[in-house]
Amino acid sequence: MYLTARFIAMRLYMLLLILLGSASLGSAQKGYNLYFSMSPTVTFGTQFENGSNQVVSPDNKTGVNTIYPLYSVLDGWPDVERSFMQSLARKFSYGLILEAYLSERHSFNLGMEFGSRGYKVISASSISSLISYRNWCFPVYFSRYKWLGTFWTLKFNYGGSINYAYSQVKSNKVVDIQSSPTLYPLLGGGVEMAYMGKDGKLSFELAYYHGWQNILNHTYIGVDNKLGEGITSNASTLRLVMKYNFQRLSGPRKRKEKSHSLVAIDPVQFWVDRIQKEPQQLEVDSDSLEFCFLDDQTVDGDSILLMWNDSIVGAPIGLDKTPACIKLGLKPGNNRLVVHAINEGKIKPNTYEIRVKDGAAAHQIRMKSDMQNSAVLEVRRKRY
Repeated sequence: MYLTARFIAMRLYMLLLILLGSASLGSAQKGYNLYFSMSPTVTFGTQFENGSNQVVSPDNKTGVNTIYPLYSVLDGWPDVERSFMQSLARKFSYGLILEAYLSERHSFNLGMEFGSRGYKVISASSISSLISYRNWCFPVYFSRYKWLGTFWTLKFNYGGSINYAYSQVKSNKVVDIQSSPTLYPLLGGGVEMAYMGKDGKLSFELAYYHGWQNILNHTYIGVDNKLGEGITSNASTLRLVMKYNFQRLSGPRKRKEKSHSLVAIDPVQFWVDRIQKEPQQLEVDSDSLEFCFLDDQTVDGDSILLMWNDSIVGAPIGLDKTPACIKLGLKPGNNRLVVHAINEGKIKPNTYEIRVKDGAAAHQIRMKSDMQNSAVLEVRRKRY
């Protein structure tokens, strides 16, 4: 009856995740990322039932017995009783995380992870033990982005998870383990550093999640083989999460190659009200360059018009995750690329990334324009 209630609660939670995810995905405009995650953990919150992390046997035969946090990567490797794959499964938690952008700076995340948690019991005069138990984790959290320059960003993650932990029934004459499957919540958050310069992201998060309820039915019998000392844990964890964004659910599509012609007009007459920003500088080796334009954040309908050395370059470009590329030749001296915003999409301002192919070299530049101000890139060949 108790176990059935927990499975019903789990199904209700999964239904809630689906509903929240559907609402979030419906509000995002092609801003979906699917991550593979791998995370070693340090498990805190384990102690004896007397509230301390130490007990002394009544007859003092085993001396002081102490519980320590378990660091999954360093502790218990290699284990001769387990295969390489079994040991690897105990060292990390593995999961899939779906991220949906709600705005340029906010996103909603949900996922599923599987791994292990545990603790160590170190005895002064008896057998020491490393104990681990299995754990399913279903995280749900919100993220806020803070840009650090052109390509790097901090993500502040806050939320929680529903977890399902269970132990394999076992006794090694030191610790008696009963299964006691438990459904329990954790609340917390983390700070994530992500590189945003490419379509695929690699990011690292340091996160702490705190629990409140006991999830174990373990007894340490090294102190007294008749009675023993109960072991409790709230499964609080400190995690280093490595994420790889291996799939954008809005694509990917093949890169678009667009042909553009130069149309000579009077730019002052055409964009009389636009203010040109202080130009960014770029020095290159080649006498011709390939410029590729894409929306590096949430795809929200941004469009731009390009001006190269006071001439409009072809038709307006609608920005998405597929680069729209043009090839342009350089004249001696300074060359000026002005990017005018045709609109600002659903999320202001009009933000974009420019990828410049300079022979074998490549440059990545993030810029933004609005209906009053236009970004400028000044390009000049290096002198040798």
